[in-house]
Amino acid sequence: MTFFLGNDSKLDRLKCLQLAVVHDLAESIVGDITPHDNIPVEKKHQMEDEAMKGISKLVGDEVGSLIYTLYKEYEAKETPEAKFVKDLDQFDLLCTASYYENRDQTPGKHQVFFDVMEGKIKHPFIKKLVDTLEAQRVRQRKGHLDEGDDIKSTLNGTKE
Repeated sequence: MTFFLGNDSKLDRLKCLQLAVVHDLAESIVGDITPHDNIPVEKKHQMEDEAMKGISKLVGDEVGSLIYTLYKEYEAKETPEAKFVKDLDQFDLLCTASYYENRDQTPGKHQVFFDVMEGKIKHPFIKKLVDTLEAQRVRQRKGHLDEGDDIKSTLNGTKE
């Protein structure tokens, strides 16, 4: 989704792409740790950090160092690019929840994900995508699947 940055000159598109690629690499070793796993946040971060150090060491040289640096930048969420990619990651979670509702024909079943994300996404473009997704979910619950705006038109820039 970082390709859909449009003309946002404040963000470094390449940095966003790099952060997006690197941010979940630790999950390839430790798995996707969720709150339901009852692992303290500090322990989760420690496990992921150790995994990223291992990956970086395996890759070696400058690339390994870059991977670890990008991972730490994402985790710190201090740069505009890291904040943007975090917002994208949260939007991805909402898209997945919506997908499962549609696939299983269980409208609203995963509303808890939308409730938890309320107010957390800050980037205007991604907020617009979330608003569009939520409007689409409302229409789907009402049986008006083909009416109104959709994510595709928002991404294509055809939605105001």
